[in-house]
Amino acid sequence: MICNYIQAQDTVSADSAKKFTYSVLPTLSKNGVQYFCIETGPNSANKLTKLATENENLTKSLEVFINNNYSKTGEIPIPFFARIEDAEFLKTSADNRFKLFGVDQEFYASTLFLFDELLKLNRESVDATNYYAQACEFIH
Repeated sequence: MICNYIQAQDTVSADSAKKFTYSVLPTLSKNGVQYFCIETGPNSANKLTKLATENENLTKSLEVFINNNYSKTGEIPIPFFARIEDAEFLKTSADNRFKLFGVDQEFYASTLFLFDELLKLNRESVDATNYYAQACEFIH
């Protein structure tokens, strides 16, 4: 198992992050590493995996996801995943079939996207829709 701390730190240059992404990840994958530990909560790791595997243009999808949440909360919903280099990392990790593993807590600004995920599980319920709207209003 390997951790994503090299990309998660703002002190690491974009050039270093690209070198890591394009040289180290494929090498690790070829040598049997399957899991990649990231500094997010488990639900955030699942969301990032979905974004990386279900979208043709990951950079645009990540940008839309971030902007949608940022416009409501003024915060990035998943720290350390807001730059082009982060989208490149996610795409490369998906292409190399890594399973992202979130080992930290969910960030406080992830609340709205987590509410969105909960609502998707119960769209048929009028109560769930009403509670969702009330919770989102409270957070705003």
